[in-house]
Amino acid sequence: MKTLSLDLMNRVIKDFVPRYVREPNVFDPTNDTDLKNLSALGVSIQNRDWLPDLVILDGERDWLFLIDSVPNRSYITESRMAELNDCVAQSDKHVVFFSAFADRESFSPHAEWIPWGTHVWIADAPDHMIHFNGERFLGPYGK
Repeated sequence: MKTLSLDLMNRVIKDFVPRYVREPNVFDPTNDTDLKNLSALGVSIQNRDWLPDLVILDGERDWLFLIDSVPNRSYITESRMAELNDCVAQSDKHVVFFSAFADRESFSPHAEWIPWGTHVWIADAPDHMIHFNGERFLGPYGK
């Protein structure tokens, strides 16, 4: 089981969630109770290594924020999006992909590999995010 960078995950919960998530319900995929709740939402837990670092349900909009972070796992890539899409294939929730970084310095080397249709949040600038969005500002794309 992966070890979470608690400082960055706490910053996501403390700084990201209140700004961008409505009626939040935060799930830690390393917690067995949260795994059961994720399964009830249609998230496959067959391969725990494929689960994101953090899953947040936006209860008002029915969105699942799937968040990977550096240095925990890595950031969202094209192949990572495919894994995550497999995990949520049975869910009726809309999915929003996020990569979380502590600061711009940790983000910069990876910027060119962030795929379209995802978002980046940098903890030392919590009021801002970077959208690799194409047609959309913030929100899910089709399944």
